[in-house]
Amino acid sequence: MHSVPPSARSLREAQIIQLRPRILFWDAQPNLFSEVKFIFEEMNWVAGQAASVEECVQSFLSSAPHVLYTRVNELAEFQKLIEGLKYTGKWGGVSVVCINGGRDLFDFLKEKETHSMFFNSTNHNLSHVIRAIRTGRPDLVRIAIADDLFVIRSQLKMAILIMKYSLVAEASNGVEATNACMDIKPDVLTLDINMPMKNGLQTLSDVRQASPHTRIIMISGQGTETNVIESARQGIKHFVSKPFTRELLISTIRQASDDVDYLNSIRI
Repeated sequence: MHSVPPSARSLREAQIIQLRPRILFWDAQPNLFSEVKFIFEEMNWVAGQAASVEECVQSFLSSAPHVLYTRVNELAEFQKLIEGLKYTGKWGGVSVVCINGGRDLFDFLKEKETHSMFFNSTNHNLSHVIRAIRTGRPDLVRIAIADDLFVIRSQLKMAILIMKYSLVAEASNGVEATNACMDIKPDVLTLDINMPMKNGLQTLSDVRQASPHTRIIMISGQGTETNVIESARQGIKHFVSKPFTRELLISTIRQASDDVDYLNSIRI
């Protein structure tokens, strides 16, 4: 049995980290975010914390987060943060999730052309936040595809490109699909039922164990109705039958990426 050289293993680990979205939690009491932070980490995001403007600036300089998630709602604090990042280019491209922020802060971030999402903690939960992030930042939705047919994988990749989602893994059999989910934990996996080495049904339980938060779309061909029924029995809610239209594929991928109702109980 051949082992993977350390240099190749390190390179692969670095590539996997690059595929992970980055989120920074900013609050004077970081423990308030502990449950939310845990969920993002379970979804394979790189999650950092900052308790002050100075720590926030350092986090931006070292890791350039895609999303800033904060309960800090004082305009002066954001002004200091953006001033601290002046000329670094690190603020551009970040999305802000602000809990209980006021109109003055909203207008300020709009003036800075910052994509921002404001939520009231009394009537919103984490599922609302995740949906808003994925709608505003489609590039942070990570899709993996598994199909033994090149032509089907090409159709899937074109749909993902149109949606501006990120393709993070491509597999031609169930073993590759399982390994990809273990490494990357994508948000959505399209899984063909009929594949070599390990079919979709055999792969299903392994993927769920490796990446519980991954939403799965089962793709079936003719003559696989029994397998579709079995997939539904195992809790799969999203299906596409071959041959499919691009419109149906896009609609189903979007529905799967929005399927985060299991987070309804988590307050923001």
